[in-house]
Amino acid sequence: MEYISEQLTDSIKKIRICDESIDKDKEKDRLLSYYQKKYSKLSFDQFKYDFIDLFCGAGGLSVGLEQVGFKPIIAVDKDLSALKTYRFNRPWMDENSLIHDDIFQTIEMKHQMADLWEKGEVQVRRICTSICTF
Repeated sequence: MEYISEQLTDSIKKIRICDESIDKDKEKDRLLSYYQKKYSKLSFDQFKYDFIDLFCGAGGLSVGLEQVGFKPIIAVDKDLSALKTYRFNRPWMDENSLIHDDIFQTIEMKHQMADLWEKGEVQVRRICTSICTF
């Protein structure tokens, strides 16, 4: 919950309220309470398989896999904002589980993932390229 609290604090700092109609501290506490309730129900028993999420984005496509028993253990994306969102919605992951880099430039990561795959620690690799806008 520490990560979520830090992210809420950073986000709320950016909000400017001119008429003081909203107490930012109360809103932060309300949101933190919501996330504590939401994630207190989380059970790792619901996950049967681990997977590596390449081109993960904010993690929207991964939600479906999570709902049927897959747990992401590594997430890779070159968009830092997307990775922060991904992490925010997955409290079991830590900073070591996230790789902020262009996957095509990360040879070390390739070996790390291959090792996990060969050891049988990962059953699925989900690869979905990001949606490009022109």
